Amino acid sequence: MNTRSNLSPRPRTAQPLFYPILGGEWDLGLVRLSGQGLGNSFYTYFHAYLLARKHEGKLIYPAWLSLKMGPLRRGDASKRVYSGLFRPMPDEIAGLKKFLLLQKAAFERNMVAIGDEQNAPSISPSQINLVYSQSFTFKGLHEDRAAIRTRLLSMIREAPPAGFTWGNSPYVVVHVRLGDFAKATDVAAVNGGVANTRIPISWYVNLIQLLKERAPDRPILIVSDGREAELADLISAGAKLVRTGSDIGDLLLLSSASLLVGSNSTFSRWAAFLGDMPAIWSARPTQNLNPSLDDAKMHYLPVGTETSLEPDAV
Repeated sequence: MNTRSNLSPRPRTAQPLFYPILGGEWDLGLVRLSGQGLGNSFYTYFHAYLLARKHEGKLIYPAWLSLKMGPLRRGDASKRVYSGLFRPMPDEIAGLKKFLLLQKAAFERNMVAIGDEQNAPSISPSQINLVYSQSFTFKGLHEDRAAIRTRLLSMIREAPPAGFTWGNSPYVVVHVRLGDFAKATDVAAVNGGVANTRIPISWYVNLIQLLKERAPDRPILIVSDGREAELADLISAGAKLVRTGSDIGDLLLLSSASLLVGSNSTFSRWAAFLGDMPAIWSARPTQNLNPSLDDAKMHYLPVGTETSLEPDAV
């Protein structure tokens, strides 16, 4: 009997490495030129995070910093730069080692597509797995909502507000996305959920008035990248504009509400996913973009029908 061979250590299996590509004309490792917004970036990042957990691998700290001219040119309240929002986590590779690995990824890489309905992700134990979103999807994330919440609160540099809770605070928060979204020339486009399209201000005003009629003492807060003058009708209807001062602050405020009125943006949908509260939308999303598996929490009111809100939505 060869006892030596039985006692010899097993060969060590290579630890898979995952780098979330958050989109942009150029991902330079430290910064992206242009690139996806925070909501879109979260799809890629959290899918990569869960893949790393599943395969006992490690994440390479992504390039959150994004340089865009549009928000500066328009004077948006949010410049969508995402500088200093997130700290590298202990299970993430950053600094010089990250730089060297990304040089290696130029020659030894395995592309991992998220949202590919035809093929399951193929993970390489030896190459750098570059994770990107072929399409944006919550599929595969719902069952790990608790882990994603914990991860988000651990990685943000900004402390959550005192008494913060997910989706259970005694107020309504209305998300009004203006800035980079185009004005709608066709209501059918808004009701059809066409990307990057503004919901008319009148839709929000009618909803705020209705919610105030049904629950006069319930505070209604507005989170928006728009200027105060653009939101004047909502404020006159009884809502209060809140400037948290950061994109993460906005997201946490949205996701703490006990009722969310969303825009047709992935930022709103991430707030609904994290908060898991009832939410009101102007358009029904595709199944993979539905932030809740409980359809009873999702209330859809196309533009022109907002006064038909069901009583249980309040």
